[in-house]
Amino acid sequence: MTQSHSQDNRDWLLGKVALVTGGASGIGESITRLFHIHGAKICIADLQDDLGNKVSESLGGEENVCFFHCDVTRSVKTCGFGLHKECRGRIREAWNKREPCVTVFRARLAAHLPEDERTDDAKAGFVAFMARNANLQGVELPREDVANAVLFLASDEAKYISGVNLMVDGGFTSVNHSLKVVRI
Repeated sequence: MTQSHSQDNRDWLLGKVALVTGGASGIGESITRLFHIHGAKICIADLQDDLGNKVSESLGGEENVCFFHCDVTRSVKTCGFGLHKECRGRIREAWNKREPCVTVFRARLAAHLPEDERTDDAKAGFVAFMARNANLQGVELPREDVANAVLFLASDEAKYISGVNLMVDGGFTSVNHSLKVVRI
């Protein structure tokens, strides 16, 4: 029988190293903090230097968490090699790469708008549209729920899961197949 996933079990990621892109704020920060609670050593990759350093320091700094300034939208392979080299020197652990993916769809939908139209109102409109058209009606998506999904995929409980894209979207993409812009 596998062990139960709960906040009381604090060692799901003990001895593991996690690279959290966008780990200085929002969902990424929630993932960073939850992974730290569960024993992982963390390398935060983000553009936000002040926030990245603040999160790193709040979790113990150099010994457990490091921050690396990185823009993964530019040259992801180059950033990956740079992060690997940087983190290997700061967090002396082996890298065991199993690569499941989690997509938080409301964030991706706004990326289809021209940059000057990505306003708070437009994003709120997308979230409202998704809420009306998802199969889970009236369910909010707190950052912690996304972090819990990522925690499961990063843990040994999901050790045979790789190459999957877990859609965290309230069922929106599974019931709206005619919307080609959002099909994955």
